[in-house]
Amino acid sequence: MKNANSTSFEYINLDYLNSLIGDDLETKSTMLSMLLDEIPEEIQKINDAHQAMDIPTLKNAAHKLKSTLAFVANDKMTTANKAIEQIAKNNQDLDKLPELIAIMNKLQPLVLKDVQLAVDEMGI
Repeated sequence: MKNANSTSFEYINLDYLNSLIGDDLETKSTMLSMLLDEIPEEIQKINDAHQAMDIPTLKNAAHKLKSTLAFVANDKMTTANKAIEQIAKNNQDLDKLPELIAIMNKLQPLVLKDVQLAVDEMGI
């Protein structure tokens, strides 16, 4: 069985999580399992808020997702999310939201697949 500390993933980087938790596989598995729920929930909130043009909810969802994404370290997703939050915060450049949200939606299943693989490889 591979150790999640040494596995190379295509869409996530667990270095930050590993630096926080170390070799505690049970805690790491719990954290990653939570991400499997939180990431889709927050991205759905972003999609719904954008569709409704509910800018405060959009800003809040992107802000919450920012700390969640730190644990998986997908640069493209993190960059898109930060831009979404900034656009919503300033209520400017709203025309850029569809492209940024599309990036989030495209990467989400790929990131979640790697997260699930990491959980599975821990065997907990």
